[in-house]
Amino acid sequence: MDGHSKDGCFKKMGYRDWWPGKKVKPKPKAACVEAGPSPISGITDELYRLFVKHFKDESISEMGPKANLASRERIYDGWVVDTCATEHVTHRDDFLTNKVVHGNQIPITIPNGDKIPIMGEGEHTLPRGLKIDGVLHVLNFNYNLLYVHKLAKKLHCAITFFPDFFVMHKLVTRDLIGVCNCIGGLYRMGTMERKAFATTFEVWHKRLDHPSSNKISNLDFIKNVPSSSKIEVCDACFKAKHTRLPFPISEIKIASCFDLIHCECVGEV
Repeated sequence: MDGHSKDGCFKKMGYRDWWPGKKVKPKPKAACVEAGPSPISGITDELYRLFVKHFKDESISEMGPKANLASRERIYDGWVVDTCATEHVTHRDDFLTNKVVHGNQIPITIPNGDKIPIMGEGEHTLPRGLKIDGVLHVLNFNYNLLYVHKLAKKLHCAITFFPDFFVMHKLVTRDLIGVCNCIGGLYRMGTMERKAFATTFEVWHKRLDHPSSNKISNLDFIKNVPSSSKIEVCDACFKAKHTRLPFPISEIKIASCFDLIHCECVGEV
């Protein structure tokens, strides 16, 4: 720079006491850098920054120090998205619907090298109603694994992994269909609460504005409701479908036939 030499550069040699900027304290730098623009299409910059902040805070709170912990940490019992798995695997029988038991099936090899038998396979509904099939049921296994390749192929979606979370979106529409966290190095996906579906036809009949039993039977998420629980008589349906009010109670009393005759005159009188 013109005006001074290297030996007289305050920035190199240090500022003098009389220099006006010496007493100005530098501004502290932020501990964390704000997330930049979204690296993938289908997610806005604002939404991406929200995901980064939310899942980073969640990961820190989950992995924080725990005092006075006398027992072993509870094993996560939801789904773990695994890139090294070769099949969807679960140890929970209640996760599966339309379960089929196969005989003489080849045992599956788990990560520790042990071979355990396959009890059967079935279907499962993930959060947001995402359905997968070919889920193997095995015992004596602590985790429920989702195979990334099979998951992406079945749902026709792209799965993008970030340090603290992962996102799933449709290939064609780019619609976001799933966002889950990463805690302890495991990319986790929760399970769908099934209590709302384990109900009777009568309850669904009222929730859906009183459709017929045949129409309710065509809904995928309640096809497994037993047919014995279907409604037969609905008082609200009868009242709503009447086109007029009921006849008033008559006070006329007769003792024998033809004591009272109703007739109608047609034409000129």
